[in-house]
Formats: sequence, structure tokens, C-alpha cells
Amino acid sequence: MEKKFAPLAALAITFALVCAGASPALAAPVVDQTQTLTAAGEAAVSCFIDMSSDPQCQELGSTFTAGISGRLTSIDVPTIRYTTPADLTVKVWNVDAVTGFPTGSAIATQVIPAASLVSGGTISVAFSTPATVVAGTGYVFTLEFPLSSASSSTGMLLALGFSPADKRLARFSSIDPDYGISFTTFVDDAPVKDASSDSSSLADTGTNTSVKAGSIALGAGLLMAGALAVTVTRRRLARS
Repeated sequence: MEKKFAPLAALAITFALVCAGASPALAAPVVDQTQTLTAAGEAAVSCFIDMSSDPQCQELGSTFTAGISGRLTSIDVPTIRYTTPADLTVKVWNVDAVTGFPTGSAIATQVIPAASLVSGGTISVAFSTPATVVAGTGYVFTLEFPLSSASSSTGMLLALGFSPADKRLARFSSIDPDYGISFTTFVDDAPVKDASSDSSSLADTGTNTSVKAGSIALGAGLLMAGALAVTVTRRRLARS
């Protein structure tokens, strides 16, 4: 004998699932800017200044222009050799339109532990607090090592090659007009939902709480009605 599922039960289950909701999938960051250069030499992230005048040496960096608006989640930088056992600090800055140098305070900072740095590998800098970048706007990222007691210390060598676009930045005092370093930037362009505005607009009138309570009560009532309908249907089928 064919058993029919109670429509009310189906409605109750559907409503419960809708009330529970599903968490939206997070968008994966996409490649924005890629500069892959054929090595014509080596560029050193190194310190050639005494600690008293420059405790953190911004020795090497690169300009880049964002192609996608969103959050700059990470930067990959290939290396040739890593020699100094020290933490690496990577920063992102706004760029001065006239000088081409970083301006103001860093808009993102991430420290890479020395243990994570591998000679000849790629440094993947994932920013815990990404900077927001705007398409068509220029930025700079810099690589910094703390100075050791030595008067000079070479910390990392990067592939240096001809670059018609993004330029190598050295010590905030010079920009190489012909050469740059290899890197890839990743941007998450998914819109950020402002949950606070939604909840605050409802909280002012108490609507948020009442809507939730009403939804829960209605869902519970439908579930109970559905369960009762299933029981009655089974009893009728058993009698027949």
C-alpha cells in the first residue's frame, strides 16, 4: 500500500531549514598583479646603515598598481637565497604621486617568522588585516629586516629583472627606472556585509528580537503540527 507523506510535515521541515539558514561561501582571493621577471641579477634586502640611525631598514620593495578593488589578502615574492636568521616584516603603503615613495603610515603589516623563510623558495605573505586597495591606484610593498650588530648584513636575495611597469624601491631614497622584482598580489573583491548596520536598525525598535522569537515559535509550531499529521496518517494507514 502506498504511503503518503503529510504535506504539512514537509512544509514544517522546509520552514525549519530556511530558518536555520546556510552560511554563504567565502570568495577565494584572485590573482591581481603578477610580475614575473627573467633574472638579470640579484637584488639584496640588506642593511648598510648603523642601528642608531635606522633600526629597521626598508631596503627593498616594489611599486604596483592595483587592478582590482578589494582587500589585498597576500603577496607572493620568490627568493634566490636567504641568509639571515631574522624575522621579515612586510608592509604595504600608499604611494606619493610625485616622488613614487611610500607616504604616511603603513596600511598593512605582517611579520614572517624566520623559521618560515626558506632559501630559494617563495615567501607567501598572508596579511592578518588586509589593506583595502582601489583599482588604478598605486601602492608600494616593502621588505624589512632588523639590523644586526654587524655594520652590514645581507638578509635575502631576490631575482632582479627588467621591468617597464612596477619599479624596484631601495631604501625609500631611490627608485630603479629600469628594473624590478618578481611578485604576485592577491585580492579578495567580495563585498563586505556590514552586519552591524542590519542589527542596529532592528535593535532600535526591538524588532530584531521579536522577529527571531516569532520565527522560532512559528517553526516549532509547524514542526509539532507536522509530527502530529504524520502520526495521524500512520494510524489511518494501519487501520486500513
